[in-house]
Amino acid sequence: MDEDFKDKAISTIVQFDRKRIPTKMEQILQDLDLEYLEDKSQWFKLTKLYTILNGEGVIPDGMTVRQFWTGAHKMLKSFEPIYIKTVNSYSQYPSTVVLHYKVDYLVDILKHLTNQHFINGNQLISELQSHNIESETK
Repeated sequence: MDEDFKDKAISTIVQFDRKRIPTKMEQILQDLDLEYLEDKSQWFKLTKLYTILNGEGVIPDGMTVRQFWTGAHKMLKSFEPIYIKTVNSYSQYPSTVVLHYKVDYLVDILKHLTNQHFINGNQLISELQSHNIESETK
């Protein structure tokens, strides 16, 4: 092989600027657009979760965000949601309180909704759990 070609190939490999690909959990947390409270706890809205789950293909066909929110909210009362005041100056209602769920319970919430046959989240749950196992062993 030509020496110039080898040198160019090696320099290309070495100088390749790689960007870290976020894990499935990191991507979901980023997409959830979390709210942070003073105690550093993280909370999310069901409507954001719907968007993510719909993109993952775990929401049954034809289920709207309103149907998801209404059904899921009834099933998730044991997860102790809280109301967080949100300010949106572009809205007809600039200051509203919105129901939020704690991020710490995200996988448990997905399991619960799956066990209730509300969503088809088995594959997503196993992906998220495998990430947790990998990060705990590091």
